[in-house]
Amino acid sequence: MESIAFIPTPKRDGSDVTRRPDAVTFTDVVGFSKLLELGDVKTLRKWDALRRDSIALKIAEHRGLVHRIEGGKLYVQFQRVVDADANRLPTQHARPHEGGLQMQLVDFARERHISRGNQSRQVIYRRNSTWLCTLALVLSVFIFAHRAFAQSYPSKPVRFIVSSGTGGSDDFHARVMAQKFTEVFGQQFVVDNRAGAGGLIGQTAVATAPSDGYTILLTGRSITAARFLNANMNFEPQRALAPVAMLVTYSFVLVINPTVKANTVSEYIALARTQPGKITVGESGGGHMPYVAVTIFRAMTKLILAPIAYKETNQILVDLIAGRLDSYFSPIQPILSHIAAGRLRALGVTGEKRSSVLPDVPTIAAAGVPGYEAGSWLYIAAPAGTPRAVIEKLNSAVARIMAMPDVRESLMKAGSEPITSTPEELAKRISEATEHFGRIARELGIKPQ
Repeated sequence: MESIAFIPTPKRDGSDVTRRPDAVTFTDVVGFSKLLELGDVKTLRKWDALRRDSIALKIAEHRGLVHRIEGGKLYVQFQRVVDADANRLPTQHARPHEGGLQMQLVDFARERHISRGNQSRQVIYRRNSTWLCTLALVLSVFIFAHRAFAQSYPSKPVRFIVSSGTGGSDDFHARVMAQKFTEVFGQQFVVDNRAGAGGLIGQTAVATAPSDGYTILLTGRSITAARFLNANMNFEPQRALAPVAMLVTYSFVLVINPTVKANTVSEYIALARTQPGKITVGESGGGHMPYVAVTIFRAMTKLILAPIAYKETNQILVDLIAGRLDSYFSPIQPILSHIAAGRLRALGVTGEKRSSVLPDVPTIAAAGVPGYEAGSWLYIAAPAGTPRAVIEKLNSAVARIMAMPDVRESLMKAGSEPITSTPEELAKRISEATEHFGRIARELGIKPQ
């Protein structure tokens, strides 16, 4: 008798319904078999229709399920007895008998045996071999089709969405990658800037796109904080997007217009304290890392700054250089020439260590805000459900591109450090970053806006 593996199903409140790692709920049995005969119920509905009317649906509502595997057979026990013949649940609890009803699932399908003893029922199912053969054939065709699809990918242009405007740091990195993707695959990768709503417009466009690999997203650490900052967030990134590959890590830098009378982070903080609500700071929306950086900074320093919202990074820099804006937590790449020319003054970088392209600029943590950290990283994601073979093909291409000397030189000159990963390593990084910012939001009282 071959064994069958099931995946645990969580309760509605998010806690694990199982008692140990190998425990499984009846919901999973339904989810695996899709259609199962039970008592006088002819067929079960698909498992997402649970909690409605048949006996099995009622059973799935019950909590405290446990199971054991003995002699190659899977036993599922419930705390209530089901009157299978009457196609209904009794209105009262049965006397305890090893957990109540004991279901021995030997196989799925036709033959049924019900024995009555000490208020117990035992239901035995036997597999229909024809059904299994059909299933095996369907799975074989499905796997073959996916492999064939992956081998021909990409057979048409790929849309590479960036959730910010042109001219910014994300746009720069996306265009470097798009050019190299085009060279590697011999097929066009077209950068599509979808700015607005703190990055939500571009992110949603990918999250809702077909899962075929022809729409991908450049995103980063900021998306792990989005649901804690952006009240308009309408999807869960970890469920809606599939991680593909890491690209780079980098820092932002707190820059000011030279007319602002501060030369260090400490002086900037002191000045802002004497003029609450007067020092302006540019913000690019709740879904972007500069917003995350300034939000953490304000929460840790308790400063009252005057935020000014912008849709485009370019416009922020124009106003900052012109003196219409006092300060901004900026990506490094677009402002290096302005810092060198004296049009802007750099006070501190947001990462854990100094930037290689701004070696004389201290970290904000070392310059006046101990414990501060808001470095970032960029990665590529695809819609959830994208074939694994396609994700692996893109991941391999990223590793190849990141090893190219001209790419590494270009990225490092922009203040970015090239890095690669497997999809699994990236998924772990995203999960840890989401949990980390969740703790920061709770500790500092940060609310979505």
